[in-house]
Amino acid sequence: MNPQKQKQSFDLHVQTERLAAVRTFAGQCDYEARHCEQVAFLAERLFDGLSSVFPFSAEHRFWLTCGAILHDIGWKQGQQKHHKTSMRMILSDTTMPLNPTERNRIALIARYHRKTLPKSEHPVYGDLSNGERATIELLAGIVRLADGLDRTHTEIIEELTVKIQTKRITIVCKSKGLAQMEINYGKEKTDLLQRATGWEVEILGAAFS
Repeated sequence: MNPQKQKQSFDLHVQTERLAAVRTFAGQCDYEARHCEQVAFLAERLFDGLSSVFPFSAEHRFWLTCGAILHDIGWKQGQQKHHKTSMRMILSDTTMPLNPTERNRIALIARYHRKTLPKSEHPVYGDLSNGERATIELLAGIVRLADGLDRTHTEIIEELTVKIQTKRITIVCKSKGLAQMEINYGKEKTDLLQRATGWEVEILGAAFS
């Protein structure tokens, strides 16, 4: 086998094992698996749709998926400020096979899925370079939007497509029923992605499947 192909296969195998460990940790935190996996699914679709214009890497996709899976684990300690609790729980964990950089990035993505947008005075985020902050805002903005698109925790949106035009991102959502609430909440949670890209983000619903 080609050595490069061997490396890619090994990397994929390792990533699969690491994601399994992340899901094990999430399960120990009593996460709502169906919702968090739906958010991860939608976030990955958004990421893939945007990857033609933004310099994403496989590592960034891994951070994104982990952040989506773990974004709500803070609910274990109550709803109030659970986004900050999720961040603390990720940072303090010793079981997931993550290096310090990965852990910090994933914790930030989980934190910014709701409430206040990133600020330079925020812990961990404030230590990043401008380039690192830009990447985190993009990834967190994607997860934030994906979370809005499953507001009712019913996994009603089955698929989405991303269309890139000049200074505009249009997201078309295919659903298995009336998804107006999801669309509306998704629109409310485009704020960070719009700030990160400087582009307008539009969300549309397609015909039911």
